[in-house]
Amino acid sequence: MMLYMFQKSSNTIRLILLTLGAVAMCWSSAKAQSKNSPFMAELSVSFLDYRALQTRDFFQYKQFDPGITMAGHAYLGKALNLSIHTAFVPETDWLTEEGQIKATSLLDAGAAIQLKSNGTIFEEDALFAPYLATGFGLNSASNNLRFYVPATFGIRLQVSENFSLNFAATYKQRIA
Repeated sequence: MMLYMFQKSSNTIRLILLTLGAVAMCWSSAKAQSKNSPFMAELSVSFLDYRALQTRDFFQYKQFDPGITMAGHAYLGKALNLSIHTAFVPETDWLTEEGQIKATSLLDAGAAIQLKSNGTIFEEDALFAPYLATGFGLNSASNNLRFYVPATFGIRLQVSENFSLNFAATYKQRIA
C-alpha cells in the first residue's frame, strides 16, 4: 500500500512539474481574454474526485487525483464565453457500477457556456472575475462512457496581461 501511495505521489509531482514547465514556455504567447483578444487557451493542473458522491466521503482531498486539463475559451459577449475542455487523469480509483474500485486512467471532455461578471458587474479587465458555467460533457474510464451536465463556480484572477489564475469547483450530474 505504501509503495502504491509513493508511486501515486511521484506521478503527481511529475504531472505538476510538466504543467508548470508548459505554462512557463507559453507565458509570453498567451493572452488574457477580452473583446480585443476573443480567444484564450488554457493549460492547467486539475484535481478530480469521481468517488465522493458514490462513497458519500465529501471533501477528502487525499482522494483527489491529479490530471492535466487543456481548454479553449471564446468570447461571445460582455457576459458570455464558450469553453471547450479536455482533461486526462493518468491514474484514478474508479468506482464501477458494481461498487468495486478499479485503478484506471480517465479521459473527460465537455463544452460549457460561462456566465461571467466581467463586462457586466465588474470592468472587463478587472483583477477579480467570478463566473458560473454549465453545459454538457462525457468521461470515459474502464471502458465505461458516462454523460453529465456540469455546474461550475469559478474565480479568475488576472495576474498580468498575459497570465491569469483560475480556481473553479465543478459538480457533474450524471445523465447517462
